[in-house]
Amino acid sequence: KFYIEISDKKRKEHLKEMKENPLTSWKAQEYESAINDDVYHKEMHKILKASPDEWEIIDYTEREEAINLMYQHIINRLNKAIKLHKKKDKVIDGDFTEDFRTDLFNQSLDKVDKKTYKALIGDLQDRLKELQFALYERKIPLILVYEGMDAAGKGGNIKRVREKLDPTGYEVNAISAPTDVELNHHYLWRFAKDMPRSGHIEIFDRSWYGRVLVERVEGFATKKEWKRAYEEINQFEKMWTDEGAIILKFFLTLDKDEQLRRFKEREETPEKQWKITDEDWRNREKWDQYIEASHDMIKLTNTDHAPWLVVPADNKKSARIEVIKYIIKKCEEVLWGVKQY
Repeated sequence: KFYIEISDKKRKEHLKEMKENPLTSWKAQEYESAINDDVYHKEMHKILKASPDEWEIIDYTEREEAINLMYQHIINRLNKAIKLHKKKDKVIDGDFTEDFRTDLFNQSLDKVDKKTYKALIGDLQDRLKELQFALYERKIPLILVYEGMDAAGKGGNIKRVREKLDPTGYEVNAISAPTDVELNHHYLWRFAKDMPRSGHIEIFDRSWYGRVLVERVEGFATKKEWKRAYEEINQFEKMWTDEGAIILKFFLTLDKDEQLRRFKEREETPEKQWKITDEDWRNREKWDQYIEASHDMIKLTNTDHAPWLVVPADNKKSARIEVIKYIIKKCEEVLWGVKQY
């Protein structure tokens, strides 16, 4: 970042040249006004004083000399970055605890029978559609984030949430591995560009939390990268909620034996075989590491502005009802301050 300064004498010379040139004389008055109003100058110097290491101040009185200084500064910074990059290879470290245990995922929901489920789900979806229009009318974006264990039913849960929504007012993002283009940006870039515009709903099937889950477990991020990501993510989410968005995050948890049963069912059911891959089995072998990474993620990113709801998903119907009720409750709190439904 450069801050360009110039002497008063040189600035007056520039103004004189502008006034004498018919093509630029119209600008002279505007510049003279800016010179007389030195608020910008004062405020910028406060910024420079507060963060001197971030700025390079260039005296532009002698143009050729100033340009040389700017080029030299750029070259020095690039050389420094290249040396830092070449200094050593990245050390991959998920920093996992031996025999890690947590009670965070040892929850349960009352099982909803088929008859009760059918009686509830339709009314809840109708209410959700009403709230979609209320959010649109007030220009409030809604962001729904789904994470969870493989085969926990995220896709089915999302399907029931969006089933009766106006399709012009929502999008579902099924997140996969980043592309080469996305890898050349900050990891949050690809999510920021898909955030909903005002009054719309964006649903993320997997999300930016991959940095502290799969990237931590599989070694795609260094210890330094994934450790700093918790605060980066908190600030990222706060930026959106400060602008009026609602962010709700769901972690669908599953008993290990129930996951195995679902894996085998997918393998044995022709129309479900596409859902099970070698990667799912490899992830299962790292169950304990994913449990610890998920625990840390929830503990360190469960904020007032973007809370997590841990949803036991051993019974898919119960999990769907739980999630939709929660979305309704949180939207009503924002819209009217109290629960209406």
